[in-house]
Formats: sequence, structure tokens, C-alpha cells
Amino acid sequence: MEISMEMTKEMELEMEMTMEMEMTMEIEMEMEMTMEMEMEMKMEMLVDMEMTIEMEMEMTMEMELEMKMEMTMEMEMEMTTEMEMESEMEMTMEMEIEKTIEM
Repeated sequence: MEISMEMTKEMELEMEMTMEMEMTMEIEMEMEMTMEMEMEMKMEMLVDMEMTIEMEMEMTMEMELEMKMEMTMEMEMEMTTEMEMESEMEMTMEMEIEKTIEM
């Protein structure tokens, strides 16, 4: 009887040890999983940040383009008004010349 009792005790101890081992394994796995999740989250955040930066860059580029276009439009407008004024002046000059010839 003595021997069998000792055997069972040993077996119980072994069982406890394996249980503990399993528990620690599970905890380790869980920790690894949370770490992975955190990493994924950080990566996603980084990607999001990159995307917003890209969008901002695009926005500024678009705005710059718009400004340039506006500037060229203004320049063109100025040019046309100048040309118009010149042509008007030429017309008045011609009229004056004609008047002097008539006189």
C-alpha cells in the first residue's frame, strides 16, 4: 500500500506541474497575441498618419495650382485690358490724324 500511495502522490505532483505549465503557456500565448494586436494597431495608425499626410500634401498642391491658375488668369485679364487700351488709344490717334487731314 505504501508504494502505491507514493506513486499517486508523485502522479498528482506531476499533474499539478503540467497544469501549471499549461497555464503559463496559455498566458504566454495571450501575451503574444496582445503584443501582435498592439503592433497591428500601431502599424494601422502609422498608415493612417501617412495617408493623412499624403492627403494634406495633395491638398496643398491643388491649392498651389489653383493659385497659379488664378494668377495667370489675372495676368491674362491685365494683358487684354492693356491691349484694349492700346487699341483705343490708336483709334483716337487715327481719328485725330484724320481730323487734322480734313482740316
